[in-house]
Amino acid sequence: MKKRLLAFMMAAVLAFAVTACGEPKDVENPTEAASGESEVTVGSEVEKFINVDLPSISADREKAVSLYNDYFKNPGSLDSEEWLRALKNDGLYYFDQYLENLNKFEYTTAEVKSLQSTYLQSAQYQRDAIGYVVSGIEEGDDTMFDKAEESIAQSETYFSTYEDLLKTVCQDNNITINGAISTSTDAE
Repeated sequence: MKKRLLAFMMAAVLAFAVTACGEPKDVENPTEAASGESEVTVGSEVEKFINVDLPSISADREKAVSLYNDYFKNPGSLDSEEWLRALKNDGLYYFDQYLENLNKFEYTTAEVKSLQSTYLQSAQYQRDAIGYVVSGIEEGDDTMFDKAEESIAQSETYFSTYEDLLKTVCQDNNITINGAISTSTDAE
């Protein structure tokens, strides 16, 4: 079981690194800048979602993912029981805070509501994966690791859908993304 757990964890670390917190570096809507209007538009809401809202809550998610990844980045620095306690007590707490705050954002345009919903689903599956790992370790139940793997795969699917949807919304609304869509763990 320990070999299976380690193999799963290594795969999960890579999945978390790939599907972390996707957000373009900067979003602009040139037609809105010229008009100077403060009217709520798809462009203004995309800009708010990407440049203001997601970055404002990213610290909680980064703390949770960091706790998850710490065990593998610094082998031997944490024993498995200490890591499990940190993951259970802090990691899940931070991720729950992140999801709660992500769910609180309110938008008026259908396009940005859809972006938010898809992004939220991806994040929820990541959180579920951490929960399954915790349960699997505590209960010694290998099926929980299978569920965690399924959750990571679902998270990746929703994140890919989010990226495609973002690109479509930007193209349809003449919104420019300055910089590549990146993840919060690209540099790590």
